[in-house]
Amino acid sequence: MRVVARVGGALFLLLFVAVIGLRVVLPRVAGEDVVRARLSEATKPAIGRGVEFTALKFELFPPSVIVIGAVVGDEAMPLARADRIELTLAFAPLLAGILLIDSVIIEGAEIHLVRTQSGIAFVGAETAESNRAVRSDLAVRGLSLSGAEITLEDRTVHPALLWVLRDVAVRVFAEALGSPIVFDLAGEFASGGQLFGNGEVGVDGELKLELGFEAVAIATARPYFAADYEVGGLLTGSIRANGSVDSPAIELTATLREASLQLGDIALRGTLEIDASIRDALGAPNGFVELDATEAELRYAGFFTKAPGSPARVVGQVTTSAEGALAMDAWEFVMQDLDGHVQVEADDRFRLAGPEA
Repeated sequence: MRVVARVGGALFLLLFVAVIGLRVVLPRVAGEDVVRARLSEATKPAIGRGVEFTALKFELFPPSVIVIGAVVGDEAMPLARADRIELTLAFAPLLAGILLIDSVIIEGAEIHLVRTQSGIAFVGAETAESNRAVRSDLAVRGLSLSGAEITLEDRTVHPALLWVLRDVAVRVFAEALGSPIVFDLAGEFASGGQLFGNGEVGVDGELKLELGFEAVAIATARPYFAADYEVGGLLTGSIRANGSVDSPAIELTATLREASLQLGDIALRGTLEIDASIRDALGAPNGFVELDATEAELRYAGFFTKAPGSPARVVGQVTTSAEGALAMDAWEFVMQDLDGHVQVEADDRFRLAGPEA
C-alpha cells in the first residue's frame, strides 16, 4: 500500500507542475524565460526540486493547459517525468474564481521509487520530501494515466531488486467531492506477466482493493529468499486487500505452475495451489501461507518422495522478525499417515520481505 501511496505522490508531482503552470502563466504576461523561472520558483518550496518543461500550451474552449516534456528534478535522475500532461478546468467554477480540475490526462510518465529501511521514497529524494510533496488542497474529479513506466528499486535486499511495471494504464475518479475515490489499473511486468485490478478508498481511509495477476515469473523475487533456496514458476491469481489504508488485511489465492521450489529440506515440483492470509500487513504482519501440493512432486530431506496425485499440504506461519522483516519462521508438510515438521533456525528463515540480513 505504501507503493500505491508513493505512485500517487509521483502523479501528484506531475499534476502540481501543470497546475502551478496555470496559476503562474495563464495570464501570459511574461516571456518564456520568465515563465520558466517563475514556475521553478513556485514549485521548488513545495516539492524540493526544480522543474523543467519543453513547452506550455493553452486552450480556451474548454479551458485547459498542456505541459509538454515535464521533468521534476535533475534530468539524469528525475523524481518523475511525463511526455504530456493535459488539465481541463471545470468552466462554471472558473467563472466564479474557483480552480476545479475536471480531468487530468498524463501520457508517458516515468516514476522511479526506492525502498530502504526508512521506507519508500522517490529516487534521489528524502522520505520527508516525498511526504511533503503529496499534500494538496486541489480538487480533481478524474485522472487518467497511459503508457507509464513505474519502477520500484528495493534496496532492503542484496542484491537490490528492481520491480518494473510497463505500459501502465490507470483511471482514478470520484463521483462527487466527499465520495469514495474509485480506480482501476493495468500493466505488464518487465520480467514477465500481467497485473490488473480495481478498488476504492473512502474518505475515512477505508480500502477495498482487488489485484489480479497472470503468469508472473516469481524467479524475480529470488533476493527475498535465503541463499540456498530455489525459486521458480509462473504465478496466476488474485490479491484482495481490505481495511484501513494504514493497516490492511491481505488475502491471496493463486496457482503456481511449473513450480520449482527448494525450501530447506522440502522440494516441490509441478503445480501448487496457494492460499495466504496476512493481517496488519503494514504494521506487524502475521498470518499463514498454505501450499496445496496434491498435483506436485514433493521430496523431503532426500529420503521421502510423494508423486503427483497424492494429497499433501505445506503450511507456513508468517511473522515479523525482531529486525522488522516479514518472515516465515516455521513450516510443515501434512499427508495422510505422515506429518513432516521443520523448524527454521533464526539464521536460516524463509524471508518474504524486509531489511537485508
